Amino acid sequence: MSEPLPGDTEDAYRRLAEAAAGTAPETVAALVRTTQQQVQTLLTRLTGSMSVERLALETYRLTLGVTPAPLAEEEGELVVLQVAITVAEQEGAFGLRSVSRGGGSPQDLLVTLPRDLRIAFVLTQSLGFTYARAATVCDVTSAEIRARVARAREHLLAHTDPLRTHRGPGPGRARPR
Repeated sequence: MSEPLPGDTEDAYRRLAEAAAGTAPETVAALVRTTQQQVQTLLTRLTGSMSVERLALETYRLTLGVTPAPLAEEEGELVVLQVAITVAEQEGAFGLRSVSRGGGSPQDLLVTLPRDLRIAFVLTQSLGFTYARAATVCDVTSAEIRARVARAREHLLAHTDPLRTHRGPGPGRARPR
């Protein structure tokens, strides 16, 4: 993924302004202010991209384009995060990369997670969402989020501890008979 050219960022701001047309500037500012850090963290963790600002701008442009009426704060946050996940998908950010066992940065390891596991893990472990709140963003049950986070942890541990695959079942798992 390449860095945006200087004109690309300016164009993104122009498109954001066009999408916000007809929306009170205070409303747009409040939405961005309350969600910007979460959106940038989410996009960084999902994409590993250096062009997070461009992706965040695209997220807000699309959000404003699909929400004709002002949203309640919590509803607005939900929509923005769902759109951010879509923007990351459109960037092709969920392509898996190979990371050697025991190596790689935490971001490199996150990128090895399958899409659904990565989203659940980032929402709950990086952004601090409860399982219920992450379930709302992902439109699944809390139990499904809990299961995805557990599978993500297992995946990450397997990539960081080469001996883990030789130790047998973990706590709470039945031994094969």
